[in-house]
Amino acid sequence: MKTPHFRVAIIIPALNNPALTSDCLTSIKATTQGHSIAVVVADNGSEADSLHMVKKHLAATFPENGVLLQNPAGTPFGVACTRAGQAVDSDFLFLLNNDTLCEDGWLPPLLAAFDDTPDLGAAGPLLLFPETRTVQHLGVAFHPDMGPEHIYSHVPGTHPLCQVRRPVQAITGAAMLIPRPLFYDMGAFYEGYRNGFEDLELCCRLRQAGRSVRVVPSSTVLHVGGSTEGRFASDIHNGRLLRERCPDCFEPDFHALVTRDGFEVRLTRALDPYPALPCERGEELARRAADKPLSVIMDTLARELFWEEGYHLAISRLEAAGDLSGALGVRYTQSLFMPHAANAAALAGLAARCGHTDLARAVSATCDTLLSRERDTAALTQTARRYADLFAARGDERHAALYRRWLEPATPSAH
Repeated sequence: MKTPHFRVAIIIPALNNPALTSDCLTSIKATTQGHSIAVVVADNGSEADSLHMVKKHLAATFPENGVLLQNPAGTPFGVACTRAGQAVDSDFLFLLNNDTLCEDGWLPPLLAAFDDTPDLGAAGPLLLFPETRTVQHLGVAFHPDMGPEHIYSHVPGTHPLCQVRRPVQAITGAAMLIPRPLFYDMGAFYEGYRNGFEDLELCCRLRQAGRSVRVVPSSTVLHVGGSTEGRFASDIHNGRLLRERCPDCFEPDFHALVTRDGFEVRLTRALDPYPALPCERGEELARRAADKPLSVIMDTLARELFWEEGYHLAISRLEAAGDLSGALGVRYTQSLFMPHAANAAALAGLAARCGHTDLARAVSATCDTLLSRERDTAALTQTARRYADLFAARGDERHAALYRRWLEPATPSAH
């Protein structure tokens, strides 16, 4: 009998958490009517009850185009994806974590991206946190130490920043569309990784082959993130393996991307970089807002998410008016975007005053970690000098000067 051919095969690795997988399957069913798709759930050793629930739901939602593969316990994400993609015949593979919910209209923009961009190797949707609908993934950026970061994490999904088409070196495998032949021509996922970083290496190999990768923000998927047991347990191993296998593939681009979007990079005392409005722009907005109602400041902050002076203005106004709950919300956002130990300490204190003891405890632990890093001045100084030299060697004097200023004792705030 001839094997059915599908436009897209959706590959979903899963380990327990049957409710998440079932919700994911339901969302796919509701958003792909009229599309030629198959769904392959690659179970990686779930408990019997969990496996039974997923098998039953898969049969109910995709009775003719659903496949359940049972892998041995401990099968890594990358291995599961590689095997599952071989179970059906399709033009594309859509690799998808099971803790996701696909939203209406998610598939056509991804497919259209390959028509619009001839050299495209892989595309992913805008990933949002379900409860807040803020950014979980908009592309991967790399810091000077080559540590990866989801750029603009926690920015509202409706913000104009999410619609900017920016060059990125990597996207996440949590939701990735790739031509099926190309996936296997590239060697699929390298099997030495343990649930992480295999997607970064795949993006590296795609780019080395002259292909690009991109996020398509008109496609939206909700993603809880970190739901699989042991998801981050092997990050040290995975990071080391990536550096060994792809030593020259990625370049530090966080600073360049932030600058490209019209912001400047500032540093915390722990050398964490973050976006901020250029000083002149921030100070100008502060002058304009000095005699304006609080509502004007809050509206401006909603547009200018990295207006550092604006957070201080709003918080001081809210606290003066006795609106501690409102101040807490602004403090929380400030701490997400501007990760100073002082901001974390202020948030922890305000959370305690508002009776949010769990939040206060969690933020206090974060603050302690930041302060501990700040106290290691010898290591930080060495790192700042290395980064200054790195940017200078790249001809980026602007960011070389940023790290030199951090080294100056006369500028303790390191802005």
